[in-house]
Amino acid sequence: MRLRESSLSVVLFGAVLFSFATAYHLFEIFTINSVLPPIVAWLMDGGLAVGVIVLGWRLTEAEFSAAESETTVRWMLVGAVAGGALIGMTFVVRLVEGRTLSEPVFPLLVGINGGALLATFAGYYAARSEAAARRFEGIFNNTYQLTGLLANDGTIVEANETALSFGGLAREDVVGKKLWETYWVEPYTESQQIIEAAVTDACEGELFRDQIKIRGETGSAIIDFSVRPMYDDSGEVVQLIVEGRDITKIQRQKEYLSVLHRYLRHNLRNDLNTIQGYAVLLLEKLEAEPHTERARTIHQTATELSHSSELVKQVSEVTGEESTDVYPQELARLVNRGCDQASIATSRFSVDVPSGQTVYVDDRIHLMFEEFLNALGDHLEDDGEIRITHGQGDEQVHLEISCRGFTIPPAELSAFDSVNERTSTHHPDGIRFWLLKSVVTECGGRITYDTRSGEGTNITLTFVDGSKEMEVTVPPVQQTAG
Repeated sequence: MRLRESSLSVVLFGAVLFSFATAYHLFEIFTINSVLPPIVAWLMDGGLAVGVIVLGWRLTEAEFSAAESETTVRWMLVGAVAGGALIGMTFVVRLVEGRTLSEPVFPLLVGINGGALLATFAGYYAARSEAAARRFEGIFNNTYQLTGLLANDGTIVEANETALSFGGLAREDVVGKKLWETYWVEPYTESQQIIEAAVTDACEGELFRDQIKIRGETGSAIIDFSVRPMYDDSGEVVQLIVEGRDITKIQRQKEYLSVLHRYLRHNLRNDLNTIQGYAVLLLEKLEAEPHTERARTIHQTATELSHSSELVKQVSEVTGEESTDVYPQELARLVNRGCDQASIATSRFSVDVPSGQTVYVDDRIHLMFEEFLNALGDHLEDDGEIRITHGQGDEQVHLEISCRGFTIPPAELSAFDSVNERTSTHHPDGIRFWLLKSVVTECGGRITYDTRSGEGTNITLTFVDGSKEMEVTVPPVQQTAG
Protein backbone atom coordinates (compact mmCIF):
# COMPACT_ATOMS: atom_id res chain seq x y z
CA MET A 1 0.00 0.00 0.00
CA ARG A 2 1.52 3.33 -1.04
CA LEU A 3 1.35 6.25 1.41
CA ARG A 4 0.26 9.37 -0.37
CA GLU A 5 1.78 12.70 0.59
CA SER A 6 -1.29 13.89 2.51
CA SER A 7 -1.81 10.63 4.42
CA LEU A 8 1.93 10.56 5.22
CA SER A 9 1.60 14.07 6.64
CA VAL A 10 -1.20 12.93 8.98
CA VAL A 11 0.76 9.85 10.09
CA LEU A 12 3.92 11.88 10.74
CA PHE A 13 2.02 14.56 12.64
CA GLY A 14 0.40 11.90 14.83
CA ALA A 15 3.80 10.28 15.35
CA VAL A 16 5.26 13.61 16.49
CA LEU A 17 2.42 14.09 18.98
CA PHE A 18 2.85 10.53 20.26
CA SER A 19 6.61 10.91 20.60
CA PHE A 20 6.27 14.19 22.50
CA ALA A 21 3.69 12.66 24.87
CA THR A 22 5.89 9.59 25.43
CA ALA A 23 9.02 11.65 26.11
CA TYR A 24 7.19 13.97 28.50
CA HIS A 25 5.67 11.17 30.58
CA LEU A 26 8.98 9.26 30.71
CA PHE A 27 10.54 12.41 32.07
CA GLU A 28 7.73 12.54 34.65
CA ILE A 29 8.43 8.99 35.82
CA PHE A 30 12.02 9.87 36.63
CA THR A 31 11.09 13.24 38.11
CA ILE A 32 8.29 12.24 40.51
CA ASN A 33 9.56 8.69 41.20
CA SER A 34 6.14 7.25 40.43
CA VAL A 35 5.08 5.05 37.51
CA LEU A 36 1.28 4.67 37.55
CA PRO A 37 0.11 8.34 37.23
CA PRO A 38 2.38 9.13 34.24
CA ILE A 39 1.35 5.89 32.49
CA VAL A 40 -2.35 6.69 32.95
CA ALA A 41 -1.79 10.19 31.59
CA TRP A 42 0.26 8.77 28.70
CA LEU A 43 -2.56 6.35 27.80
CA MET A 44 -4.86 9.37 27.50
CA ASP A 45 -2.88 11.84 25.42
CA GLY A 46 -0.72 9.20 23.72
CA GLY A 47 -3.84 7.22 22.80
CA LEU A 48 -5.30 10.32 21.13
CA ALA A 49 -2.10 10.66 19.09
CA VAL A 50 -2.30 6.98 18.08
CA GLY A 51 -5.85 7.67 16.82
CA VAL A 52 -4.46 10.37 14.52
CA ILE A 53 -1.86 7.90 13.17
CA VAL A 54 -4.54 5.27 12.49
CA LEU A 55 -6.73 7.77 10.63
CA GLY A 56 -3.76 8.85 8.55
CA TRP A 57 -3.18 5.23 7.57
CA ARG A 58 -6.86 4.84 6.69
CA LEU A 59 -6.48 7.70 4.23
CA THR A 60 -4.38 5.42 2.04
CA GLU A 61 -7.46 3.24 1.44
CA ALA A 62 -9.78 6.16 0.64
CA GLU A 63 -10.43 7.00 -3.02
CA PHE A 64 -9.70 10.68 -2.53
CA SER A 65 -8.12 13.09 -4.95
CA ALA A 66 -5.04 15.04 -3.84
CA ALA A 67 -7.17 18.09 -3.02
CA GLU A 68 -9.62 16.02 -0.98
CA SER A 69 -6.81 14.40 1.00
CA GLU A 70 -5.34 17.83 1.68
CA THR A 71 -8.72 18.80 3.16
CA THR A 72 -8.16 16.21 5.90
CA VAL A 73 -4.67 17.58 6.63
CA ARG A 74 -5.99 21.13 6.93
CA TRP A 75 -8.75 20.04 9.29
CA MET A 76 -6.22 18.17 11.45
CA LEU A 77 -3.87 21.15 11.78
CA VAL A 78 -6.70 23.56 12.54
CA GLY A 79 -8.07 21.14 15.13
CA ALA A 80 -4.72 20.77 16.85
CA VAL A 81 -4.26 24.54 17.00
CA ALA A 82 -7.85 25.08 18.18
CA GLY A 83 -7.54 22.40 20.89
CA GLY A 84 -4.27 23.83 22.16
CA ALA A 85 -5.68 27.37 22.01
CA LEU A 86 -8.71 26.43 24.11
CA ILE A 87 -6.53 24.89 26.83
CA GLY A 88 -4.22 27.91 26.61
CA MET A 89 -7.17 30.23 27.18
CA THR A 90 -7.99 28.36 30.41
CA PHE A 91 -4.41 28.99 31.51
CA VAL A 92 -4.81 32.72 30.85
CA VAL A 93 -8.02 32.79 32.93
CA ARG A 94 -6.26 31.05 35.82
CA LEU A 95 -3.36 33.50 35.68
CA VAL A 96 -5.73 36.46 35.70
CA GLU A 97 -7.50 34.97 38.72
CA GLY A 98 -4.15 34.53 40.43
CA ARG A 99 -4.32 30.73 40.57
CA THR A 100 -1.26 28.56 40.26
CA LEU A 101 -0.79 26.53 37.05
CA SER A 102 -0.12 22.96 38.15
CA GLU A 103 1.37 20.72 35.45
CA PRO A 104 0.24 22.72 32.35
CA VAL A 105 1.83 20.35 29.82
CA PHE A 106 -0.58 17.42 30.30
CA PRO A 107 -3.84 19.33 29.65
CA LEU A 108 -2.13 21.10 26.75
CA LEU A 109 -1.20 17.73 25.23
CA VAL A 110 -4.77 16.45 25.72
CA GLY A 111 -6.16 19.58 24.03
CA ILE A 112 -3.78 19.44 21.08
CA ASN A 113 -4.02 15.67 20.53
CA GLY A 114 -7.77 15.54 21.13
CA GLY A 115 -8.39 18.51 18.84
CA ALA A 116 -6.23 16.92 16.14
CA LEU A 117 -8.08 13.58 16.40
CA LEU A 118 -11.58 15.06 16.32
CA ALA A 119 -10.70 17.42 13.49
CA THR A 120 -9.11 14.57 11.50
CA PHE A 121 -12.38 12.65 11.82
CA ALA A 122 -14.30 15.70 10.64
CA GLY A 123 -11.85 16.31 7.80
CA TYR A 124 -12.11 12.67 6.70
CA TYR A 125 -15.90 12.88 6.35
CA ALA A 126 -15.67 16.31 4.73
CA ALA A 127 -13.31 14.81 2.14
CA ARG A 128 -15.73 11.92 1.62
CA SER A 129 -18.49 14.40 0.92
CA GLU A 130 -16.25 16.23 -1.56
CA ALA A 131 -15.37 12.92 -3.27
CA ALA A 132 -19.04 11.93 -3.54
CA ALA A 133 -19.88 15.35 -4.98
CA ARG A 134 -16.99 15.05 -7.43
CA ARG A 135 -18.14 11.62 -8.64
CA PHE A 136 -21.72 12.81 -8.95
CA GLU A 137 -20.64 15.87 -10.92
CA GLY A 138 -18.44 13.70 -13.13
CA ILE A 139 -21.38 11.43 -13.99
CA PHE A 140 -23.85 14.30 -14.18
CA ASN A 141 -21.82 16.49 -16.52
CA ASN A 142 -19.96 13.90 -18.57
CA THR A 143 -22.91 12.43 -20.41
CA TYR A 144 -24.40 13.01 -23.83
CA GLN A 145 -27.89 13.17 -22.33
CA LEU A 146 -29.60 16.37 -21.25
CA THR A 147 -30.03 15.79 -17.52
CA GLY A 148 -31.41 17.85 -14.66
CA LEU A 149 -32.84 17.79 -11.14
CA LEU A 150 -36.24 19.30 -10.40
CA ALA A 151 -38.08 20.15 -7.23
CA ASN A 152 -41.52 18.58 -6.90
CA ASP A 153 -43.15 21.69 -8.36
CA GLY A 154 -41.02 21.51 -11.52
CA THR A 155 -38.47 24.12 -10.48
CA ILE A 156 -34.99 23.42 -11.82
CA VAL A 157 -32.49 22.66 -9.05
CA GLU A 158 -29.58 21.66 -11.28
CA ALA A 159 -28.88 21.14 -14.98
CA ASN A 160 -25.88 19.38 -16.47
CA GLU A 161 -23.38 20.92 -18.83
CA THR A 162 -24.81 19.08 -21.84
CA ALA A 163 -28.23 20.66 -21.34
CA LEU A 164 -26.79 24.12 -20.76
CA SER A 165 -24.48 24.02 -23.78
CA PHE A 166 -27.33 22.68 -25.96
CA GLY A 167 -29.17 25.94 -25.41
CA GLY A 168 -26.09 28.16 -25.09
CA LEU A 169 -27.14 28.94 -21.52
CA ALA A 170 -25.50 29.61 -18.18
CA ARG A 171 -26.58 27.87 -14.97
CA GLU A 172 -28.15 31.03 -13.56
CA ASP A 173 -30.35 31.30 -16.68
CA VAL A 174 -32.35 28.21 -15.72
CA VAL A 175 -31.89 27.32 -12.04
CA GLY A 176 -34.89 28.50 -10.01
CA LYS A 177 -37.25 28.54 -13.00
CA LYS A 178 -40.03 26.11 -13.84
CA LEU A 179 -38.80 23.76 -16.56
CA TRP A 180 -41.71 24.61 -18.86
CA GLU A 181 -40.87 28.31 -18.58
CA THR A 182 -37.25 28.00 -19.71
CA TYR A 183 -35.61 28.91 -22.99
CA TRP A 184 -35.69 25.29 -24.19
CA VAL A 185 -39.46 24.86 -24.30
CA GLU A 186 -40.87 28.38 -24.05
CA PRO A 187 -41.82 28.60 -27.78
CA TYR A 188 -43.69 25.27 -27.84
CA THR A 189 -47.05 25.14 -26.07
CA GLU A 190 -47.51 21.41 -26.60
CA SER A 191 -44.09 20.65 -25.08
CA GLN A 192 -44.91 22.84 -22.09
CA GLN A 193 -48.14 20.94 -21.49
CA ILE A 194 -46.39 17.58 -21.77
CA ILE A 195 -43.72 18.63 -19.24
CA GLU A 196 -46.31 19.88 -16.75
CA ALA A 197 -48.16 16.56 -17.04
CA ALA A 198 -44.86 14.67 -16.66
CA VAL A 199 -44.03 16.50 -13.41
CA THR A 200 -47.49 15.74 -12.02
CA ASP A 201 -47.19 12.03 -12.86
CA ALA A 202 -43.64 11.74 -11.50
CA CYS A 203 -44.66 13.39 -8.20
CA GLU A 204 -47.20 10.59 -7.86
CA GLY A 205 -44.42 8.01 -8.25
CA GLU A 206 -44.85 7.21 -11.94
CA LEU A 207 -42.21 7.14 -14.67
CA PHE A 208 -43.15 9.45 -17.55
CA ARG A 209 -41.73 9.18 -21.05
CA ASP A 210 -42.66 10.93 -24.30
CA GLN A 211 -41.18 12.81 -27.24
CA ILE A 212 -41.14 16.60 -27.16
CA LYS A 213 -39.81 19.42 -29.27
CA ILE A 214 -37.32 21.83 -27.69
CA ARG A 215 -35.25 24.80 -28.78
CA GLY A 216 -31.47 24.72 -28.95
CA GLU A 217 -28.82 27.24 -29.77
CA THR A 218 -28.64 26.03 -33.37
CA GLY A 219 -32.32 25.22 -33.90
CA SER A 220 -35.12 22.97 -32.73
CA ALA A 221 -34.74 19.30 -31.87
CA ILE A 222 -36.88 16.28 -31.00
CA ILE A 223 -35.86 14.62 -27.75
CA ASP A 224 -36.81 11.40 -26.01
CA PHE A 225 -37.96 12.99 -22.74
CA SER A 226 -38.42 11.24 -19.40
CA VAL A 227 -39.09 12.21 -15.79
CA ARG A 228 -38.72 9.80 -12.88
CA PRO A 229 -39.09 10.30 -9.14
CA MET A 230 -36.31 10.15 -6.54
CA TYR A 231 -37.34 8.92 -3.08
CA ASP A 232 -36.08 9.48 0.46
CA ASP A 233 -35.75 6.74 3.09
CA SER A 234 -39.43 7.06 4.03
CA GLY A 235 -40.56 6.48 0.43
CA GLU A 236 -41.57 10.09 -0.22
CA VAL A 237 -40.77 11.74 -3.55
CA VAL A 238 -38.18 14.43 -2.78
CA GLN A 239 -36.88 15.38 -6.23
CA LEU A 240 -37.40 14.53 -9.88
CA ILE A 241 -34.75 13.40 -12.35
CA VAL A 242 -35.36 14.68 -15.87
CA GLU A 243 -33.51 13.31 -18.89
CA GLY A 244 -33.59 14.02 -22.59
CA ARG A 245 -31.86 12.33 -25.53
CA ASP A 246 -31.65 14.05 -28.88
CA ILE A 247 -33.35 11.75 -31.40
CA THR A 248 -33.79 14.30 -34.19
CA LYS A 249 -31.59 12.37 -36.62
CA ILE A 250 -33.28 9.07 -35.75
CA GLN A 251 -36.73 10.54 -36.32
CA ARG A 252 -35.66 12.05 -39.65
CA GLN A 253 -34.19 8.73 -40.74
CA LYS A 254 -37.45 6.98 -39.83
CA GLU A 255 -39.38 9.55 -41.84
CA TYR A 256 -37.08 9.15 -44.84
CA LEU A 257 -37.31 5.34 -44.64
CA SER A 258 -41.08 5.50 -44.35
CA VAL A 259 -41.35 7.69 -47.44
CA LEU A 260 -38.87 5.46 -49.29
CA HIS A 261 -40.81 2.32 -48.38
CA ARG A 262 -44.08 3.82 -49.52
CA TYR A 263 -42.51 5.00 -52.78
CA LEU A 264 -40.87 1.65 -53.52
CA ARG A 265 -43.96 -0.35 -52.61
CA HIS A 266 -46.23 1.80 -54.77
CA ASN A 267 -44.00 2.17 -57.81
CA LEU A 268 -42.53 -1.31 -57.69
CA ARG A 269 -45.97 -2.91 -57.41
CA ASN A 270 -47.32 -0.91 -60.32
CA ASP A 271 -44.35 -1.72 -62.55
CA LEU A 272 -44.50 -5.42 -61.63
CA ASN A 273 -48.21 -5.54 -62.35
CA THR A 274 -47.48 -4.07 -65.78
CA ILE A 275 -44.76 -6.68 -66.43
CA GLN A 276 -47.01 -9.51 -65.27
CA GLY A 277 -49.87 -8.29 -67.45
CA TYR A 278 -47.77 -8.13 -70.60
CA ALA A 279 -46.20 -11.52 -69.75
CA VAL A 280 -49.68 -13.06 -69.60
CA LEU A 281 -50.53 -11.46 -72.96
CA LEU A 282 -47.34 -12.86 -74.48
CA LEU A 283 -48.15 -16.34 -73.17
CA GLU A 284 -51.58 -16.13 -74.79
CA LYS A 285 -50.26 -14.90 -78.17
CA LEU A 286 -46.94 -16.73 -78.55
CA GLU A 287 -46.90 -20.25 -79.92
CA ALA A 288 -43.18 -21.01 -80.27
CA GLU A 289 -41.91 -22.95 -77.23
CA PRO A 290 -38.66 -20.99 -76.59
CA HIS A 291 -40.60 -17.73 -76.49
CA THR A 292 -43.36 -19.05 -74.24
CA GLU A 293 -40.76 -20.39 -71.80
CA ARG A 294 -39.11 -16.97 -71.64
CA ALA A 295 -42.47 -15.33 -71.07
CA ARG A 296 -43.16 -17.76 -68.21
CA THR A 297 -39.78 -16.88 -66.66
CA ILE A 298 -40.64 -13.18 -66.88
CA HIS A 299 -44.03 -13.81 -65.28
CA GLN A 300 -42.58 -16.00 -62.49
CA THR A 301 -39.80 -13.54 -61.68
CA ALA A 302 -42.23 -10.63 -61.59
CA THR A 303 -44.50 -12.64 -59.28
CA GLU A 304 -41.63 -13.36 -56.89
CA LEU A 305 -40.65 -9.69 -56.87
CA SER A 306 -44.26 -8.79 -56.18
CA HIS A 307 -44.24 -11.17 -53.21
CA SER A 308 -41.03 -9.55 -51.98
CA SER A 309 -42.62 -6.13 -52.22
CA GLU A 310 -45.64 -7.35 -50.25
CA LEU A 311 -43.33 -8.85 -47.60
CA VAL A 312 -41.54 -5.50 -47.21
CA LYS A 313 -44.91 -3.84 -46.74
CA GLN A 314 -46.04 -6.33 -44.11
CA VAL A 315 -42.77 -6.20 -42.19
CA SER A 316 -42.82 -2.40 -42.21
CA GLU A 317 -46.37 -2.39 -40.87
CA VAL A 318 -45.79 -4.99 -38.18
CA THR A 319 -42.54 -3.34 -37.07
CA GLY A 320 -44.16 0.03 -36.72
CA GLU A 321 -47.54 -0.97 -35.33
CA GLU A 322 -47.23 -4.19 -33.31
CA SER A 323 -46.15 -4.09 -29.70
CA THR A 324 -42.59 -5.23 -28.99
CA ASP A 325 -43.40 -5.87 -25.32
CA VAL A 326 -42.45 -9.44 -24.47
CA TYR A 327 -45.13 -11.34 -22.53
CA PRO A 328 -46.34 -14.96 -22.17
CA GLN A 329 -48.43 -16.23 -25.10
CA GLU A 330 -49.85 -19.71 -25.64
CA LEU A 331 -47.62 -21.73 -27.92
CA ALA A 332 -50.38 -23.96 -29.33
CA ARG A 333 -52.43 -20.93 -30.35
CA LEU A 334 -49.39 -19.37 -32.03
CA VAL A 335 -48.66 -22.56 -34.00
CA ASN A 336 -52.27 -23.22 -35.01
CA ARG A 337 -52.76 -19.64 -36.12
CA GLY A 338 -49.61 -19.79 -38.25
CA CYS A 339 -50.65 -23.08 -39.87
CA ASP A 340 -54.15 -21.78 -40.61
CA GLN A 341 -52.94 -18.56 -42.24
CA ALA A 342 -49.95 -20.00 -44.14
CA SER A 343 -50.38 -20.64 -47.86
CA ILE A 344 -50.04 -24.39 -47.30
CA ALA A 345 -52.84 -26.93 -47.07
CA THR A 346 -53.49 -27.80 -43.43
CA SER A 347 -53.31 -31.49 -44.38
CA ARG A 348 -49.58 -31.05 -44.96
CA PHE A 349 -49.04 -30.20 -41.26
CA SER A 350 -48.73 -32.68 -38.41
CA VAL A 351 -49.01 -30.69 -35.17
CA ASP A 352 -48.55 -32.09 -31.67
CA VAL A 353 -48.33 -29.11 -29.34
CA PRO A 354 -50.29 -29.30 -26.06
CA SER A 355 -52.48 -26.40 -24.99
CA GLY A 356 -51.66 -24.43 -21.88
CA GLN A 357 -47.91 -24.10 -22.51
CA THR A 358 -46.88 -20.44 -22.76
CA VAL A 359 -43.69 -18.83 -24.07
CA TYR A 360 -42.28 -15.32 -23.88
CA VAL A 361 -42.72 -13.59 -27.27
CA ASP A 362 -43.96 -10.29 -28.65
CA ASP A 363 -46.78 -9.71 -31.13
CA ARG A 364 -44.47 -9.67 -34.15
CA ILE A 365 -43.98 -13.43 -33.83
CA HIS A 366 -47.32 -14.23 -35.51
CA LEU A 367 -46.48 -12.69 -38.90
CA MET A 368 -42.88 -13.91 -38.78
CA PHE A 369 -43.89 -17.50 -37.97
CA GLU A 370 -46.51 -17.47 -40.73
CA GLU A 371 -43.96 -16.22 -43.28
CA PHE A 372 -41.47 -18.79 -42.03
CA LEU A 373 -43.97 -21.57 -42.74
CA ASN A 374 -44.63 -20.09 -46.20
CA ALA A 375 -40.89 -20.18 -46.86
CA LEU A 376 -40.81 -23.87 -45.88
CA GLY A 377 -43.79 -24.44 -48.18
CA ASP A 378 -41.82 -23.24 -51.18
CA HIS A 379 -39.60 -26.33 -50.75
CA LEU A 380 -42.40 -28.75 -49.81
CA GLU A 381 -42.52 -31.71 -52.20
CA ASP A 382 -45.54 -33.81 -53.13
CA ASP A 383 -44.95 -36.46 -50.46
CA GLY A 384 -43.47 -34.05 -47.93
CA GLU A 385 -44.86 -33.12 -44.54
CA ILE A 386 -44.14 -30.42 -41.96
CA ARG A 387 -44.23 -31.99 -38.50
CA ILE A 388 -44.39 -29.61 -35.50
CA THR A 389 -43.80 -31.03 -32.02
CA HIS A 390 -43.16 -29.69 -28.54
CA GLY A 391 -40.33 -30.27 -26.10
CA GLN A 392 -39.29 -28.77 -22.78
CA GLY A 393 -36.02 -28.16 -20.98
CA ASP A 394 -34.76 -26.17 -18.01
CA GLU A 395 -36.86 -22.98 -18.12
CA GLN A 396 -37.03 -23.39 -21.90
CA VAL A 397 -39.62 -24.59 -24.40
CA HIS A 398 -38.61 -26.14 -27.72
CA LEU A 399 -40.67 -26.14 -30.89
CA GLU A 400 -39.38 -28.82 -33.25
CA ILE A 401 -40.17 -28.30 -36.96
CA SER A 402 -39.28 -31.39 -38.99
CA CYS A 403 -39.31 -31.20 -42.78
CA ARG A 404 -40.19 -34.79 -43.61
CA GLY A 405 -39.32 -35.86 -47.13
CA PHE A 406 -37.63 -32.63 -48.20
CA THR A 407 -34.67 -30.45 -47.24
CA ILE A 408 -34.03 -26.73 -47.10
CA PRO A 409 -31.08 -25.48 -49.19
CA PRO A 410 -28.03 -24.43 -47.13
CA ALA A 411 -28.15 -20.91 -48.64
CA GLU A 412 -31.59 -20.49 -47.11
CA LEU A 413 -30.63 -21.94 -43.71
CA SER A 414 -27.57 -19.68 -43.56
CA ALA A 415 -29.92 -16.83 -42.69
CA PHE A 416 -30.15 -18.38 -39.22
CA ASP A 417 -26.48 -18.14 -38.36
CA SER A 418 -24.16 -16.60 -40.94
CA VAL A 419 -24.05 -12.85 -41.41
CA ASN A 420 -21.96 -13.11 -44.55
CA GLU A 421 -24.32 -15.59 -46.20
CA ARG A 422 -27.34 -13.65 -45.06
CA THR A 423 -26.19 -10.30 -46.45
CA SER A 424 -25.36 -11.86 -49.81
CA THR A 425 -28.71 -13.66 -50.05
CA HIS A 426 -31.45 -11.80 -51.85
CA HIS A 427 -33.97 -14.62 -51.96
CA PRO A 428 -37.10 -13.61 -50.00
CA ASP A 429 -37.31 -16.99 -48.24
CA GLY A 430 -33.86 -16.44 -46.74
CA ILE A 431 -35.00 -13.05 -45.56
CA ARG A 432 -38.04 -14.65 -43.95
CA PHE A 433 -35.82 -17.05 -42.03
CA TRP A 434 -33.73 -14.13 -40.84
CA LEU A 435 -36.81 -12.16 -39.76
CA LEU A 436 -38.00 -15.07 -37.61
CA LYS A 437 -34.53 -15.43 -36.11
CA SER A 438 -34.43 -11.72 -35.25
CA VAL A 439 -37.74 -11.81 -33.38
CA VAL A 440 -36.98 -15.07 -31.55
CA THR A 441 -33.55 -13.92 -30.36
CA GLU A 442 -34.88 -10.52 -29.30
CA CYS A 443 -37.39 -12.39 -27.12
CA GLY A 444 -34.59 -14.32 -25.42
CA GLY A 445 -34.72 -17.48 -27.55
CA ARG A 446 -32.59 -19.07 -30.24
CA ILE A 447 -32.85 -21.14 -33.42
CA THR A 448 -30.81 -24.22 -34.29
CA TYR A 449 -31.03 -26.54 -37.29
CA ASP A 450 -29.85 -29.97 -38.33
CA THR A 451 -29.80 -31.36 -41.87
CA ARG A 452 -29.34 -35.09 -42.34
CA SER A 453 -29.02 -36.68 -45.76
CA GLY A 454 -32.19 -38.49 -46.76
CA GLU A 455 -34.10 -37.49 -43.63
CA GLY A 456 -34.89 -33.84 -44.24
CA THR A 457 -34.20 -30.71 -42.24
CA ASN A 458 -34.98 -30.25 -38.54
CA ILE A 459 -35.33 -26.71 -37.22
CA THR A 460 -35.69 -26.04 -33.48
CA LEU A 461 -37.12 -22.82 -32.09
CA THR A 462 -36.25 -22.38 -28.41
CA PHE A 463 -38.28 -19.95 -26.30
CA VAL A 464 -38.18 -18.84 -22.68
CA ASP A 465 -40.81 -20.71 -20.68
CA GLY A 466 -43.77 -18.39 -20.12
CA SER A 467 -44.48 -19.90 -16.69
CA LYS A 468 -41.08 -18.75 -15.36
CA GLU A 469 -39.90 -15.31 -14.38
CA MET A 470 -38.10 -13.91 -17.38
CA GLU A 471 -34.61 -12.48 -17.61
CA VAL A 472 -34.16 -11.73 -21.30
CA THR A 473 -30.77 -12.56 -22.76
CA VAL A 474 -29.79 -12.90 -26.38
CA PRO A 475 -28.03 -16.24 -26.72
CA PRO A 476 -25.81 -16.99 -29.70
CA VAL A 477 -27.34 -18.82 -32.64
CA GLN A 478 -25.89 -22.27 -33.00
CA GLN A 479 -25.74 -24.78 -35.83
CA THR A 480 -25.57 -28.53 -35.39
CA ALA A 481 -24.42 -30.69 -38.23
CA GLY A 482 -25.50 -34.22 -38.81
